[in-house]
Amino acid sequence: MAKKKTIKKQKKKLSLRELEILKLYVLLQAKQIAIRLCIDYQTVKTHIRNCVIKLHAEQPRHAIYIAKERGLI
Repeated sequence: MAKKKTIKKQKKKLSLRELEILKLYVLLQAKQIAIRLCIDYQTVKTHIRNCVIKLHAEQPRHAIYIAKERGLI
């Protein structure tokens, strides 16, 4: 008999920086976050996009809703 290989679904966790940016995105726009954190605007957009992907959201505001529901922010 062949051994069955089990594939574990790996949950992708948000990084601390992604959580920080998602929290700020509740009240601020991406450009404002970039200025506040002294990082590039595109970096903020990338972090937000990663949050959307990791939380299986449809858009950034949906990612915020999911994160709040899960107690992440």
